[in-house]
Amino acid sequence: MSDSGENTIDAAAAEPLALSQLLSRVVDDHDGDRLKLSELAARLSDRSWGGLLLIFAAINILPLPPGATTITGIPLVLLSAQMAAGRSTPWFPQRFDQRGVTKGEITKLIAKLLPWERRIERVLKPRLTALTNHRGARAIGIVCLLLSVILWLPIPLGNHAPAITMTLYFLIFGGLIGSRVGTMDGIRYMDFIVPGLSLSNSLTYVDSKIISNPGFQSATGTTSQGMWVPYVPQWRDTVQAVYRPNENLSFAASARYQGKMYSTLDNSDYVQGVQGSFDPFFVLDAHVRCQVGKAVSAEFGVDNLTDSKYFLFHPFPGRTFIAGLKIKL
Repeated sequence: MSDSGENTIDAAAAEPLALSQLLSRVVDDHDGDRLKLSELAARLSDRSWGGLLLIFAAINILPLPPGATTITGIPLVLLSAQMAAGRSTPWFPQRFDQRGVTKGEITKLIAKLLPWERRIERVLKPRLTALTNHRGARAIGIVCLLLSVILWLPIPLGNHAPAITMTLYFLIFGGLIGSRVGTMDGIRYMDFIVPGLSLSNSLTYVDSKIISNPGFQSATGTTSQGMWVPYVPQWRDTVQAVYRPNENLSFAASARYQGKMYSTLDNSDYVQGVQGSFDPFFVLDAHVRCQVGKAVSAEFGVDNLTDSKYFLFHPFPGRTFIAGLKIKL
C-alpha cells in the first residue's frame, strides 16, 4: 500500500503546474506589491521564458491606445531576441527591471487567462515536446522575435494577430519550455469544439546535409559536400481530422505533405515531373467507416481527392476510390 501511495505522490509532483497556478503561487509568496522582472524570472525558475513571454504577449491583446505597442512590445522583442540567442536566463535593462509588474496586474491577467487555459487543458494534449528543449526553444525564439517586431511596429490593429498567436502558444507550451526534452510526436486535439471530433498533426523536419564525402565526384565534376542526403525529405507533415458521431460511424479527412527529395549524391536530379524524379506533393484523403453490429464493417474512401500529379520515381496514382467490406464469421 505504501509503495503505491508513494508512486502516486511522485507522479503528481512530477506533473508541472499550469502557468496560471505558478503565477498565482508567485503572487501569494511575494510580500511586496511590485515584483522586479528579474525577481519574477527567478521565481519562475526554468519556466521563466514561457511565463514572461505569456505575460507580455497577453498584455498586448488587451484594448490599448493607438501606438501603445511601441512601448508594450519592447519587452517581447528583448525577451524573444535573448531566447533566440540561446541565453539561459532573461536579462532586462535596469529601467524595465525596476518598473517590473504589480501583483494586481498579474492577478488581473491570471483572471483573464484562466478560462482560456482551462479550455485548452480540456481539449488539447500537448505532445510536441521537441519544441520545448533548448534547441527547439531557440527556434521558437526566432519566430517570436519576428512576431514581436511586427507587434512593435505602429501598424493599426497589427498587434492582435501576433499577440494572440504567442499567447496561445505559451498557454499550451509555456509551462514546458526549458524544462522538458522529448521527441517530435505531434499535437492531438480531442473533442475539439464538437464532441467526437479529434484533430492531430505530425510534423517532421530533417536537416540532413552531407558534411564531407571526399571519395565522391561525378563524371561532370560535381561533389556531394553540402548537398541533401538522398531519399530524405526536409519537411513532412500529416494533418488528420476524425469525427465520430457515435461508436459505429466515423468520418476521416487528412492532408499529407512531403518536400522535395533527391536520389543522387550531388542533387543533380532537380527536374520535377519526370520519370525518376522525387517530387514534393500535397494530397487530400477522405474516408467513411461504418460498423454494423459486431460482425460487419464497411468502408469507402477517396485518396488524392484533388488528383494531384507527382512522381516518386514512378508516377504516383491520381484520384483513387477505395471500398471495403469486412465480415467476421
